[in-house]
Amino acid sequence: MPSFAEWLCDGTWPGFAKYHTDRIFAAQINPFGIANAYHEQGGANVTMVDMAGAENRDIAGAVVCDILRLPCTAEKTLVDFPDFERPTDQNKRDEPMTLGMSDEDMTEMENIIRQMDCYYYCRVKDDINVLYAKDQIFGDNDSDNDSTVNFCQCAENKMNYADANQSFKLAQQLSCRAAARKSESTSDK
Repeated sequence: MPSFAEWLCDGTWPGFAKYHTDRIFAAQINPFGIANAYHEQGGANVTMVDMAGAENRDIAGAVVCDILRLPCTAEKTLVDFPDFERPTDQNKRDEPMTLGMSDEDMTEMENIIRQMDCYYYCRVKDDINVLYAKDQIFGDNDSDNDSTVNFCQCAENKMNYADANQSFKLAQQLSCRAAARKSESTSDK
């Protein structure tokens, strides 16, 4: 199984498939770009949930109660909805994929993704709703968290962040460097 760095570098899972990693990156790692597309193309009202702010909240309850605005209890469950047992072992994998990146690489990757987030967030911040805004990107939120600062500088003269295509190229270059280092270190042994 390839590491994440190897997969993102060339988009191949040997013996399995060749992926359009640029499209995957743009669609799955770019929630603000997707919100921007929905808003621009259809004038859709977009609400996002900041998973960092949601913490241990039930996301389904947030959608039902805070977005769809159905009748709910204070605990964010539907009124007159029968209790059900929630699965406890969701989304568990037997063997997680290795990243194949150093801590420094991961910090750089985080920065690339943050710059892409800022590119789109600055374009849609006045047109979307964000539930449980806690992340630093939402520094202009109405949260009572005084330690939050605005990560994105959205002034017109500071909107030089990278869009999804530029961000993918930067992430792919970083992944190829990491994969090459891993390959060099294993060939030296």
